[in-house]
Formats: sequence, C-alpha cells, structure tokens
Amino acid sequence: MSIDIVRAWRDADYFAALSPEQQDQVPDNPAGSIDLSFADLQKVSGARAAASCTGSSCCSCHKTKACSSCDSAMAVGAAKGFSAA
Repeated sequence: MSIDIVRAWRDADYFAALSPEQQDQVPDNPAGSIDLSFADLQKVSGARAAASCTGSSCCSCHKTKACSSCDSAMAVGAAKGFSAA
C-alpha cells in the first residue's frame, strides 16, 4: 500500500490507521506544528490585531477616540481577568 503523505498530514484518522512502520515513513509536515499553547491563544483577537485601548485613546480601529466596540472589548477582557495596559 502506498502512503498518501498529504492525507496523512491532514487526516488524523487516516494517519492512525497506518501501521507503525508506515507512520514512521511519513515525513514531518513542512508547514510545521499547528499546536498552539494557551499563552498563544490568549493573544488571538478575532481577525484583527489585539486591541490596546487606554482611556481616551483606543486601538488601531480609531487610534484617537474611544468607541463602543473597544469599550465592550475592554469590559469583556476585564471580566476575564485581562488588563488593557
């Protein structure tokens, strides 16, 4: 049986169904590991850069004025124990 390398990278069930010898033949994925630590996941802020709101100035969405989106993000972050500093 020939091994479908790309499928082995993408499909955990396919990889698990391979024999230990076949699994050893699958090279490391050139894209690298996709595992993220909890610390890395805490830095995620949707599809934009993390907000850094401080008082009357706001994140990159407005730079010079506070907005309800940032106020809301700050409130949610504060409730979860994050600081806007």
